Amino acid sequence: MNIEILIIILLAAVAVIVLVQRFSRNRYGNLRPSMETTGSYLAFRVDPSLAYYLSGSDVYPNAIIGIDPSWTLQSDLWKPLEMDSIKLKDLVENMKTQGMGAGVLPYGFEIFDDRGGKIGNWFSLSGQNVTIWIRGENKFEMSTPENLYSQR
Repeated sequence: MNIEILIIILLAAVAVIVLVQRFSRNRYGNLRPSMETTGSYLAFRVDPSLAYYLSGSDVYPNAIIGIDPSWTLQSDLWKPLEMDSIKLKDLVENMKTQGMGAGVLPYGFEIFDDRGGKIGNWFSLSGQNVTIWIRGENKFEMSTPENLYSQR
């Protein structure tokens, strides 16, 4: 067999493998710690351009997220929330109280898609693990954190 044909076949096989892996794997977003987000939540500043959701109790939430309205959250596990500074103050203060007994403080994160584009922000007691699945163009699903601190 001609070496040029063999190289072309080998390159084509590698290209097919790369394409199959690229398009068949799940796309994941991530959280990145943010002092700015932490400060905004602790100062009870509501961003009117974001859609807010919470996970957990309406009084003692496990997490609060603010999502850019150009993104669609595909989940029934997060509760939509009409947010104002008074409501945010109550939620943040209750979250701080919930974590105090365990010596855990709430912290803010930014939520990013798989390409590094910002989806919104996240505020919760530290030590939470979640998964962010990118489900399509400006659509995502996000797991909810476990309620680790109210069980103590």
